[in-house]
Amino acid sequence: TDNTDAIKQQGIVIRDNKVRGAVNYMATVYGSNVVNVNRALIDGNWAKTIGTAFLRLDVVFNNNAQLAVVFTNNGSENSCTGSSIVSGGHLIVEEDRNNHNITPLQSRVYTIASGVLTIYGGSDIKIETEGGAGTNDIDTISGGSYAHDEQVTFRAASDARSPKFKNGTGNIYLAGSDFDLTSSKDRITLSYDADNSWWVEICRSDNGV
Repeated sequence: TDNTDAIKQQGIVIRDNKVRGAVNYMATVYGSNVVNVNRALIDGNWAKTIGTAFLRLDVVFNNNAQLAVVFTNNGSENSCTGSSIVSGGHLIVEEDRNNHNITPLQSRVYTIASGVLTIYGGSDIKIETEGGAGTNDIDTISGGSYAHDEQVTFRAASDARSPKFKNGTGNIYLAGSDFDLTSSKDRITLSYDADNSWWVEICRSDNGV
């Protein structure tokens, strides 16, 4: 689909397809959308053998493509890679469950910009610091289409960099103090309050060594 005018691809459904032989990809989604998030449901598909990856996100016109997927109940008789993403593409994994012999999908990494973390969806978010800085504050979380009281868990994308959630500076309210993700093993879970457009802490886990 030619998305040079930034038209959202919504409601794409790839469901209940079966391949008894071998294919390189079971599903390929093309996009060049730089403004909105495209969305697809990929459910109940099965193949005997996948040569490269079950899902391919392909980018046309060399533009940024953001694809949010619900990836459920898919399977392969032989083990395979979950996703292959062309440079410039970002896969937002809203659901990845009940799949057989398929490795987890490759999720987008979100980067802090001037204290703001803009996210588009998903319940497990990896964070990168701005410009690869050793540490970086997160004052505000924006974006996404989260429901009231929906919970999201955040983690650092790398052990070498430490995003820090700030308490009460912007729209983030933590249990009394800031929290550093000093290790990729650390986690913090926040709940979205849609009435007030703020995020509140549910729990934190300092698992780094």
